[in-house]
This record gives sequence, C-alpha cells and structure tokens, in this order.
Amino acid sequence: MRYLSKKRQYHRLKMPHIMNMLRNRLLTAFPEAHFTYGYITTVQRKKLGLAKAHYRDAVAISGIQQIIEEPNSVVMFDQFRTKNDHCMKQRHAGGESKRTLLKNE
Repeated sequence: MRYLSKKRQYHRLKMPHIMNMLRNRLLTAFPEAHFTYGYITTVQRKKLGLAKAHYRDAVAISGIQQIIEEPNSVVMFDQFRTKNDHCMKQRHAGGESKRTLLKNE
C-alpha cells in the first residue's frame, strides 16, 4: 500500500522549457522570422472572414490582407507510423519479453 501514499510528481516546467529553447534556436537560425500566438491568429482570421481550420490559420499568419477566392479543395497528409514490435523481435531472437518474465514469476 506504500505506492498509494506516494504523491504523483508532475514536471510542469519541462515542456515550456523545451519550447523556450526551441523558440530561441529558431530565432537564432532564422533572424527574419516572427513568432505569433493563437489570439493574434484568431483576430487576423476573423478580419479575413475565415472559419477555424489549420490551413486557414496558416493563411492568416502569412499576412495576406484580402481573400479574393477561397480554394475548393485542400490536400491533407496523414502521418504513417510503424508498429512497435520490439517485444516480438526479442522473442524471435531467443530472448524473453518482459511480459513473459512477469507472468512466470
């Protein structure tokens, strides 16, 4: 029951810290780049009369002042991820997986 009394530790500063480092590196690599934030993009998108969508946010960020014609189609890409079969590879190589070891104990 000792594990129930332990408080869960949250690493709240990890992600903002990484994003801040990434932001600084991008600004160093591309000094002509400008960062924008969600509330600024929302205002720009509403000025242009565009509905919420990622590609429309990109249009708003680009700095276009007037939309003459909206496209009829949009190309979207799906990310393909391979299956994580590390445990199966260990089994075929002659080793036992962690799951098998735990079941045998």
